[in-house]
Amino acid sequence: MPLVRSCIVATWLLSAAGAASAAEITLDKFDVFDGRTHHMHIEGRIEPGDTARVRALTASLPAGRDEMLVVSLNSPGGSVQEGLDIARTLQAMDLNVIVDVMTRDGDPGICASACSYVFVGGTYRFLSAGSQLGVHQFRFVDDDLVRLSEVTRDVQNRSADITALLSDANVDPGFFSLMGATAPDDMTWVDLTTLERFNVVNRERAYQDNAFTLKGGAIKLVMTHIGLYGINRLTVQCLDSDVIFSSEILLSDPLDLGSGQSDGAEIPQRFDFNVMIDRFNTAPILHETQTYADQAITTVFGLPADQLAAILASDLVDVRLVEKSGAFIGAGFDVSDGKIKDMVESCVDLSRHPASRLEGLQDTQTTLSPVFVAASLGAARRGQPLSEGSDVAVSPEEMAVTLYNDYLAAWSKPNELALPLMNARYGDVLDFYGAEMTKDALMSEKITFAERWPERRYAARPGTFEISCPDASSCLVASIIDWEAHSAARGKSASGVAWYGLGFDMETGLVLFEDGKSQKR
Repeated sequence: MPLVRSCIVATWLLSAAGAASAAEITLDKFDVFDGRTHHMHIEGRIEPGDTARVRALTASLPAGRDEMLVVSLNSPGGSVQEGLDIARTLQAMDLNVIVDVMTRDGDPGICASACSYVFVGGTYRFLSAGSQLGVHQFRFVDDDLVRLSEVTRDVQNRSADITALLSDANVDPGFFSLMGATAPDDMTWVDLTTLERFNVVNRERAYQDNAFTLKGGAIKLVMTHIGLYGINRLTVQCLDSDVIFSSEILLSDPLDLGSGQSDGAEIPQRFDFNVMIDRFNTAPILHETQTYADQAITTVFGLPADQLAAILASDLVDVRLVEKSGAFIGAGFDVSDGKIKDMVESCVDLSRHPASRLEGLQDTQTTLSPVFVAASLGAARRGQPLSEGSDVAVSPEEMAVTLYNDYLAAWSKPNELALPLMNARYGDVLDFYGAEMTKDALMSEKITFAERWPERRYAARPGTFEISCPDASSCLVASIIDWEAHSAARGKSASGVAWYGLGFDMETGLVLFEDGKSQKR
């Protein structure tokens, strides 16, 4: 019987080039996303025994549709078997499991080799800006002698395990072929477009079904999007040679409309209705009507011919209800199967209408990763630490200063990150410079300021902090801060010094008080 030596061992390994330390696995609980969130972070090399640690940390997590485990990954890889077992552990959990690649504090990270299996184990998979996901072939490494027949059997078994994992995660089989195309000592860092095409990155979408139905003698295309924020539908039909769309967006909380249903008159006061084709804004919607019933907003609309033509070559149609704060709900529907193209072409002749997109400007706003929000907030406020060996007490004063500095860092980020983070940091009502203000009104001011000054930097001066925590539930922090603001588009810059104070609810970490005053330099 032939024997194979050197690059074969009983332990399957995948690893990026270079040494890496054993994985650190932590679990934090804190009051964000309605207080039903846990944040698990895996940092470093994945080794045998890590699955048992993950299971031990998560064994007591509450189950249910409203519960959330956000998992951040920053790992060069390690044991294939361990990566597969962790992925299966995540898939088996009876709650929302959301994964992203980043450091524990929300900075860009990597997820390579065996870590990619853990990534696929999440139901909702994001890849934050600057982070990378890398793949290559699995391999054996050691000097032990193993029979070739055993190697062949194990390769077949492991390949079957991987393809089954990808199938259960609704990942395109082509992703496994991509893994096999890269030698074990090399690494392919997969671009986001490819990850989305293979459904490795699916963001808030867990499943989508596009099906033709026949009802009342009319054929309709019903696209059902099941995801993190509920069930959304987009229906397309042909009526008198017009293509009619009907969007049904379910809300997590009912609108306060008294009767529970509405003819839609109140909806535009709270939401703007947006449609995007391959992330490009469409022209104004035609004959838009809206109704609200059973906790869902239904919008019936049409698109001009040039926008219908754009759909024929598109892969994604986004339908959104956008709040005045900039936060939005809705879904991005995958239309790459061509069914919407068939429906449109069967209804109207678009041969004379070239596809167009509003001003050619692509929309860059995407659903912010809940993992990023949790990691960023967790960096400031660890809440109730459940991490192995994490028993270091933090005083309310220390935590308040951390919250304060993290707030300044968040407001110094680019707008696409800063604004959602600001929206997550404020209570519904706060004392704002001596007057009561709602979060919605405050966010409107924040958005206006951020658009005027898209580049900002805020930093507290060391040694200038004043801290008051009259009880364990609230703290006030103030310091002298240096600030800068720039607008390249307007060619303007500003800077200054200010006394700036924030008051925190220490149980939630939310800002309930804000005040400040300019100072002389």
